[in-house]
This record gives sequence, C-alpha cells and structure tokens, in this order.
Amino acid sequence: MPSTSLTRTAAACSIAGVVLLVAHQLVLGSMPPPDASAATATHYLNTHSTAMLSSAWLDGFGSVLLVLAVYAMARMTGSGFWHDVTVRVAGVVIALSLVIDAVLVAGVGAATSGATAAAGTMWTLAGAVDQVFPVANAVWMTTLGVLLVGSRTLPILLGRLLVAVGVLELVGGTAALYSDGAKAVNNLVFVAFLAWLLVAGIVLAVRSRRALDPAFSPA
Repeated sequence: MPSTSLTRTAAACSIAGVVLLVAHQLVLGSMPPPDASAATATHYLNTHSTAMLSSAWLDGFGSVLLVLAVYAMARMTGSGFWHDVTVRVAGVVIALSLVIDAVLVAGVGAATSGATAAAGTMWTLAGAVDQVFPVANAVWMTTLGVLLVGSRTLPILLGRLLVAVGVLELVGGTAALYSDGAKAVNNLVFVAFLAWLLVAGIVLAVRSRRALDPAFSPA
C-alpha cells in the first residue's frame, strides 16, 4: 500500500503540473511554424517577448512537476527496475524542455537586439528539438501505464488509457516529422495526456483524503 505522503505528492504534482503546462500553452497562443523565415520569427519574438519569457518559466516548472508526478506514481507501483527506467526517460523530458526554453529565451534576446539571423536560427533549433519529445514521452507513458495496470495503483482503465496515449504519441510524433497536419493531431494527443494526468491527480487526491478520513466522500 503506497504511503499517504507519496500519494499526496503524486496528486499535488499532477494537478499543479497540468495547470502550469496548460498556462504555458495559453500564454503562447498561435505561433509561426518551426520553418518560418528569420524575419517572421524575429517579428514574433519581438512582439511576444514577454509572453515567450513567461511561457518558458511555466514550461520549465510544469515539466519538473510532471516528472515528479511520474516518479511518485512509478514508485507507488513498487517496481524497482522499471521505476528507474520510467523516471530516467521522463527526466529526458525535463532536459529537452529546458533546452527548448533556453533556446527560445536566447532567441528573444537576439530578436530584441536586432540579430535577425540568430533569432531565426534559434527558432528553427527549438522546433527541431521539439520533434524528440514524442519519442521520450512514448517510452515513459507506456511503461508507466503497464506498471499501473499491473499494480492497480490507479483504476485499471486509467493504466490502459495511458498505454494507449503513449502508443498514439509515438505514432503521431513519427507522422508529424512528415506532415504538418499530423503535428496538429499529435498536439491533441498531448492534450489527452494532460487530461489523463488531471484525472489521475484527482483520483489520488481523493484516495489520500480517504486514507486520512475514512468517512470522506467527494460531493
């Protein structure tokens, strides 16, 4: 039986991570494509510099909370080796996220100083690094989903749904390398994951509350 503190940590990090990652996307709004011209990228970075910097902070902290939630859930399953695999691959998400954030912050600096070519290069580089996310996400999503199904840490349906989302993330991410339309669809897959994470966080929050107060029943 997972400890109450671990359950509460997983719940809090899941819910807070979703809030920050959704805010990160809302702050950015509609952006030019990764292959946009240097002039277009520079103009966007210049006119949205505050939003880009705010988004970088939200994305960074949101990604950290996401990995902490994954760590807590994987540990709750009681699987030693696969817990380590899941957490290490999820850690790649933090590294990639911070790389993209750092590149975009550098791009904002280049754009505001008038270095159009540098800003365009940073924009393209950030888009290229972003293509690696689906691979890393697919590995830890499917692994964590299988662990959750086997351990019944969460309702079995949630474990199976996470496995499905992981598979879709890999397929959609691969297709997005060749099609802009597939990239838009793959973005919806990540939205589905955020919805999953929110539901999982709420389920864990209710369980931790019940552990402290057996008479508790959500309205």
